[in-house]
Amino acid sequence: MLQPLKLIFFSLLITSYSLSAQSQLKSDIKIYKNIGIIKNATGWAYNNQENSWTDHPNYIKKNIAEEEPSTHNKSTTISKAYQNFDSINLQTINYKNHFYYLLIVKCLEGKYTYPTLKKDWNYQSETKIFIFEETDINNLKSLNDYLCITTSRKIVITSKIENDEEFISNIKRELIRLPSKSSKKYTFVIRKLDNESVHFLLPQCYVEDPIETIQNKYFEISLKDYYKFLGLKTQDKSLY
Repeated sequence: MLQPLKLIFFSLLITSYSLSAQSQLKSDIKIYKNIGIIKNATGWAYNNQENSWTDHPNYIKKNIAEEEPSTHNKSTTISKAYQNFDSINLQTINYKNHFYYLLIVKCLEGKYTYPTLKKDWNYQSETKIFIFEETDINNLKSLNDYLCITTSRKIVITSKIENDEEFISNIKRELIRLPSKSSKKYTFVIRKLDNESVHFLLPQCYVEDPIETIQNKYFEISLKDYYKFLGLKTQDKSLY
């Protein structure tokens, strides 16, 4: 008779601990609604050989001189791009009374099964989450020319997130992690070209100067869409 009672007791104890842990998880982090989203941008790349530009919706071609085989489907072409996205979301979180911004990029990534032979290309959907300090995003709001903001906090999710607890757990795990000097740095480079458009490249690790890189390849959106993405209202009513 005691054995079943012990099992019930331990079951209740585990359930109580699980609920307590979930409650603690939620109390540590507060996630707010999306601030803005980018679903459409023109990807530009410069061809030095032909002295011309090529443009594609939502992706920047890696090697614009390379001809794509007619057997390639659109997803294969996009996943082979220098950068691509399906959507870019900006979201605010509060972790232990400290505000952070999540830059959430949904995209396609791929690789060869046999890289040396460039054979058997495989691709998959990925969600990349870059966590930026509040001050970094605030700097974007007063963009005048070039600006680079950098983070070492990145999460890559390749499977569907089933619930909020799983999403929060991923974020908290990355925030708890202490970056080291050897941690990779992901730079988000943006340029306000004029009073009508903004150029940008998604966060990544750069070997060359990102300011130099954005000269010959970039995504372009209108200044109006840029302000909307940051949740801003411009004083220039002609943009609306």
